[in-house]
Amino acid sequence: MASADFYEECVGQEFYVEGLEVPYPLTLKEVARTQTSMREGGGFSLLFESSSKDVLSQAVYFIAGDNHKAELFLVPVGESANGIRYESIFN
Repeated sequence: MASADFYEECVGQEFYVEGLEVPYPLTLKEVARTQTSMREGGGFSLLFESSSKDVLSQAVYFIAGDNHKAELFLVPVGESANGIRYESIFN
């Protein structure tokens, strides 16, 4: 099961969205724990940032990092100076 502890170790690492025509890089910027979740281990959210200005639609994507692959529901939540920000919530 995905955990905040695991992802906190991955902050700053680059992941890639798989299954697209061109690689779509995402950098994990932040892990925020939530106190109100009944999920074992607690709830948390992941904030990713892409260096691309192309926006991915809200959907489930397969992402891969150095030592990790996951299926995440990503939601575009805004722009930054560098690209688009995405959030994935584990509740």
